[in-house]
Amino acid sequence: MKTILIVGGSGFVGSHLALRLRDEYKVMTTHFRHAQRIPGVTDYPLSVHQLDWSKELLLDLQPDVILYAAGRHSPQWTEDPANARAMDLAHVGGPSTLVSNSQVMGTKFIYLSSPLVFDGARGNYHESDILMPSSPLGRAKVAGENSIKNRALNYLILRSAPLVGRGPAKNPTFLDQWLLAWGRGRAVELDDSIRHSYATIENFCDWVAQTLASGLKNKVLHFGGLSRVTEYELAHRLAERLEVSPTLLHRKKAPSEQSSLDYSLNTTASVRALEVQPLLLQQSLDLIQQHLLIT
Repeated sequence: MKTILIVGGSGFVGSHLALRLRDEYKVMTTHFRHAQRIPGVTDYPLSVHQLDWSKELLLDLQPDVILYAAGRHSPQWTEDPANARAMDLAHVGGPSTLVSNSQVMGTKFIYLSSPLVFDGARGNYHESDILMPSSPLGRAKVAGENSIKNRALNYLILRSAPLVGRGPAKNPTFLDQWLLAWGRGRAVELDDSIRHSYATIENFCDWVAQTLASGLKNKVLHFGGLSRVTEYELAHRLAERLEVSPTLLHRKKAPSEQSSLDYSLNTTASVRALEVQPLLLQQSLDLIQQHLLIT
């Protein structure tokens, strides 16, 4: 059984990946502040600031795969200049250090990236399209990708559209925040100027599992849904299903330069390489609704 170390295992994506992969692999996770207790998964504290400790941890654990899912992604945090150094460390310096320290062990390094590496001018981006980030997070992700390509002998860079799902209690997602507000009869402000190919966290975890089983290396792959919608459109369709009053959905006023941005990703390469099937928005909403009924 191969060993996978998920860096950022206490976050939304990391914790879901740990749950999905624990039956097929020996899964270990790391946390920065809050430990995430998952049955069958061993968790370790790790700060990418502590270079010696991260090196010792890797030498002790000897993982076959490192899956890097750490780092904050909210626009409010990433676009604050006060957080520039911390963001650079989380998305560039941290993974660079880990990949450098793990190569002597022949470890495969998987870096989770973002559609914000593109400029948002047209959407439907392929893996080979020119990277022209216009946001601080996009620039950090491009730097992180380049660092991995230059240092790793066996890597995958997985760019994913925004993922919809419930998060850990201490790391609520935008879906958690919507449901909490709607349950209390409060309105939420929603962006209606930027389009993404949103996908569910469950579908994403299945895709990662397929990627791991495939043995692919030294590639960049895209993942997302088949429908291109704004945050407002996504919330509106979900609210209809949950019988939430449309008065609780407010359009956020956007800057004029964001009037037609589109960061949707083309998944043709993933479909061909992995025989996976991305979902239409209707199918994604079916999965989300089923999961909400179960929980």
